Amino acid sequence: MIEGFSDISAAFSISAIHIGLAFLIDLIMGDPRWFPHPVRFMGFLIKRTEDILRKFLRGSLMERIGGVILVLIVIGITLSLSIILSQLLLLHWWQKEPINSSVEGFLSFMSFVLFVFIVSTTIATRELICSVKKVIDEVAAHNLFKARQSLSMIVSRDTQRLEEEGILRAGLESLSENLSDGVVAPLFYLTIGGLPLAMTYKAINTMDSMVGYKNERYRYFGWAAARLDDLMNFIPARLTSVFIMFSVFLYEVGKNIHLFFHEAIFSKPRPLRRLVILFSLYIYDFFKISWDSIKLGYYMAKRTFLVIMLFRLAHSSPNSGYPEAALAGALGVRLGGPSYYGGVLVDKPFIGVSSRPLSVEVAEEGLRIVGLAAILAGISSVLVRL
Repeated sequence: MIEGFSDISAAFSISAIHIGLAFLIDLIMGDPRWFPHPVRFMGFLIKRTEDILRKFLRGSLMERIGGVILVLIVIGITLSLSIILSQLLLLHWWQKEPINSSVEGFLSFMSFVLFVFIVSTTIATRELICSVKKVIDEVAAHNLFKARQSLSMIVSRDTQRLEEEGILRAGLESLSENLSDGVVAPLFYLTIGGLPLAMTYKAINTMDSMVGYKNERYRYFGWAAARLDDLMNFIPARLTSVFIMFSVFLYEVGKNIHLFFHEAIFSKPRPLRRLVILFSLYIYDFFKISWDSIKLGYYMAKRTFLVIMLFRLAHSSPNSGYPEAALAGALGVRLGGPSYYGGVLVDKPFIGVSSRPLSVEVAEEGLRIVGLAAILAGISSVLVRL
């Protein structure tokens, strides 16, 4: 019995190399269309279970009970399958039988590769960046029809009425919220509970996206999934705002130092000779420029922190306000505001303080900051598991 318990506990463990390689695979490949993504199975399971439960459960109370049953069934199946899969791939069950060493080595290698690849499906960095970049690129090309179409694939609001600024604002809001849901939260649960906990989080998040609405159909049935999703995102959402804050600091420092070196040295003839001469004669100025860049980065991070503190509770969600306020503070723009959902205007408060107009260049800067924040989250997970 102790041995069995040890096997189950091993399924919840994961190494730094697993997380690091999975994060890199996701950055390089994203989600291949040919691979049966686990979220598709989760979506099918949620839909079929909902259809069955609704045949027997009517009325507000019974719908609440049905929503709880849905959550228990989906979590139970996802967690069980993830534990079994982790045990098969991590514990090398074939080593208990006499086997050729070359075959054993091949099976060990393939199980390692397959496990890392499955772990990578819980992370969505590349898909997040590419989906929002597509919207920004179409706005830059002044193709608002395609921009609205692309935006409608990643947001739940009506997009038909949106002009350039509204499209960019909605894209940045989605970028900040999905940085938490699609990158930081999966990495957090991978770090503390391996593949089973990360897959369970994905199942809960998928349930919330399918049934966690406050409309007439899901007001009672989706209540349990929505509340559980809020609970699971409580820590990741706040971590996301911290990663964005550190990201804008590093981004500003790097941008200003790179700007100086590019303008003063590397865009001129004989850049290496110029670098040696300038560094030898003006070493004080080099350090001063670097220090000024650090101070500017610190100011931007401090501004981001203040906006988080001021606007973190302005969002209707208990969690989404943190990453959204962080990105608004990092860019110096206002996000949120009134939006149409199902043809109905919802008067949402603005988040952030506008210090510059929202443009394509600002949105592209937001992409870089969020990309850097995702990398910081990945590095943090690897370091924790070392």
